[in-house]
Amino acid sequence: MVDPRPARERDSVLGCPKQIAGLDPTTWGIPCPELTREFSRVLENARGEKPLQMFFEAHPAALLTGLVKPHTGWVVPRPRLPEPDGGGWVPDFIICEWSSVGPDWFIVELKGPTRSPLTKTGSVSSICNHAAEQINNYRTFIRDHGYYLRANGWPKLHAECSGVIVIGRRDDPNRSNRTDKLEAFRRQRIEVASYDRLLEECKFMQNVIGKRARTR
Repeated sequence: MVDPRPARERDSVLGCPKQIAGLDPTTWGIPCPELTREFSRVLENARGEKPLQMFFEAHPAALLTGLVKPHTGWVVPRPRLPEPDGGGWVPDFIICEWSSVGPDWFIVELKGPTRSPLTKTGSVSSICNHAAEQINNYRTFIRDHGYYLRANGWPKLHAECSGVIVIGRRDDPNRSNRTDKLEAFRRQRIEVASYDRLLEECKFMQNVIGKRARTR
């Protein structure tokens, strides 16, 4: 697919690599009305995170535009972050959004749309706490092996990356009880988002992309 942006706009992304982790940038700027319809269909039928993982792997623009307003972006599914002596860690996704000031990195952990980040009593659920622990473990790994990673396909990757936990639906009654508990994750630079929020942002970006295409 061809990047529809004018050359002057593409070239403004200074120092941007051609690939990250062996992948070309995700194409996101072409109108695709069926994208949000398929996202909504998969979400309504999913009982666990696997269908959403498969959907985002097949349609990375949905995850990219659901989480950021991208310039040039990469969505890397289940990346194996290599250790010098073999092995490694495998997050659900790593996203890189590269603007003229450089890259912003995001570690994304998906949990089921029927799961809740909070319990009925308003405490953070064990599944949400576990996801946050995983993100912090990945950050520690990147900190300890950053030089090796940056030399092997991950330019400017650093341990200060943001974390995103995607879990549950917006109409979850537990979610409205103690939103302050979820906001507290922001002190760890971790955002807890519902799938509905990603879908809403994806729809917004599709509207913007469609309007741009019609005025050209």
